[in-house]
Amino acid sequence: MKIKSAIYTIFLAGLLLLLLFNCIEVPDQVVPTVKLATVTDITATTATSGGKITFEGSTTINLRGVCWSSTSKNPNISDSKTNDGHGSGSFVSSITGLLPGTSYTIRAYAINGAGRAYSQDTTFTTLFFLPVLTTSKLTVIAATMAIGGGNITNEGGNPMTVRGVCWSTNKNPTVSDRLTTDSIPKGVAGTGIFADSIKGLTPFTTYYIRAYATNGNGTAYGNEETITTLAMVPLITTTAATEVTVTTARCGGDIITEGGAAVTARGICWSTNPNPSISDNVTADGVGSGSFISIISGLTSGTTYYIRAYATNSVGTGYGNVLSFTTL
Repeated sequence: MKIKSAIYTIFLAGLLLLLLFNCIEVPDQVVPTVKLATVTDITATTATSGGKITFEGSTTINLRGVCWSSTSKNPNISDSKTNDGHGSGSFVSSITGLLPGTSYTIRAYAINGAGRAYSQDTTFTTLFFLPVLTTSKLTVIAATMAIGGGNITNEGGNPMTVRGVCWSTNKNPTVSDRLTTDSIPKGVAGTGIFADSIKGLTPFTTYYIRAYATNGNGTAYGNEETITTLAMVPLITTTAATEVTVTTARCGGDIITEGGAAVTARGICWSTNPNPSISDNVTADGVGSGSFISIISGLTSGTTYYIRAYATNSVGTGYGNVLSFTTL
């Protein structure tokens, strides 16, 4: 009898528990609520934002951050995003890897056991910056010219207008010094490798050279390269003959440049044949640059002579223009 009573009591208790559980409502699963923080510290490639979890929902936040896109008005966690921890409260997001001069849409997100939630979106635009480039090693270095250029890897998000190389005998040349100018038509990309002819250099002189590129933000420069031009034969002009007599004449020359190496001999060479050289008759009129006077003697009367000034340095002999005169 006692056993039946105990079984009956257990049955009633189980029935009451079953009824009790059936009466308890299981709460619905609720996603969180998140608010986006203002986007600040915007640069060409970075920005700062974040958010605030205003309601965790039915379970604890296990991931939060911001997501952004330059092509979608409703970015989600399949786009670029930050991972900024878990839990409620405020958080800060460091946004990196952006493109200069580009508009982005951004939203904060939060994920709990019920799912993910997003804040309202906003937009921001990254800044432009100067082009990014390097200076190429110079080639074909001669006495008065060289070939140089650069490689532009990024226009800075702002279309480029001109590029080239600038040079000086002083370090850190700028576009205020001598330069080449390669205009870039509107709508044409200015990136890539380019080369220019650098002309009008002085022989045997050290130059500092940098590539440059200009966009709407200003001018950027590549690394500095150094060259020394080669020496060459002197440049010289011939002075016309005067005071011509039966056997003598007065003439000379003017050395424009020594060619980067000291002039060790100079004077006049002459002959009755055109294009005289130092293998013919010559005068010896000192060394160095500048003008000089030569007295030619031992001439034959009534004879036409051809004369040229000459100047010699370690590279060789340079000649002036050919002139002629006739003795009395």
